[in-house]
Amino acid sequence: GGSYPGMLAAFARLKYPHSVTAAVSNSAPVQAVLDFGAYNNHVASDLSNPTVGGSALCLQVVKEGHAALSELARDPANHEPLARQFNLCHADSLRDSKNVQLWRGDGVFDLGTQGNDPACDDAPMCNLEKKCNAITLHYQQEVDGNATSPEVNTLAWMAAAAEALLTEDADESCVELDWKATVDYIANPE
Repeated sequence: GGSYPGMLAAFARLKYPHSVTAAVSNSAPVQAVLDFGAYNNHVASDLSNPTVGGSALCLQVVKEGHAALSELARDPANHEPLARQFNLCHADSLRDSKNVQLWRGDGVFDLGTQGNDPACDDAPMCNLEKKCNAITLHYQQEVDGNATSPEVNTLAWMAAAAEALLTEDADESCVELDWKATVDYIANPE
């Protein structure tokens, strides 16, 4: 198996060598790493790969947008507007740099690179191609709307893209950013 199934295959072979003759573990996270930044390299590869629905523009706008959001989150005066535009439960959660890191890594919007189904047609944002199209559409609208200025309102297009993508998670009323609670949840063996 690949990823987590691969991890399970490797651990099963290690723990039960008398029952499991062989296991193939492809790209499995067999060693847990907190703040595993290398994962983003794979996501970036997917975002730029047309074969799986990505594009160079999709990667560009996601990189630019996340960099801009990181910069905006440094100023507490931006916390309330960011919380409103991105449906964050608590604006003050942006005061903690770990929460901002969590938000950029998980919460701005889910691109679904791990479960991409290029043939899906059951939802408007059900695969990477549809999500990249939404992201680049909002970005291109910003570029076209600012034809007289090279400046693109990153916050506006990111918020529009996030709104389009977050409609898929209608059961979630707001995005909770809590680094400590997330780490505690992941660390809990139960």
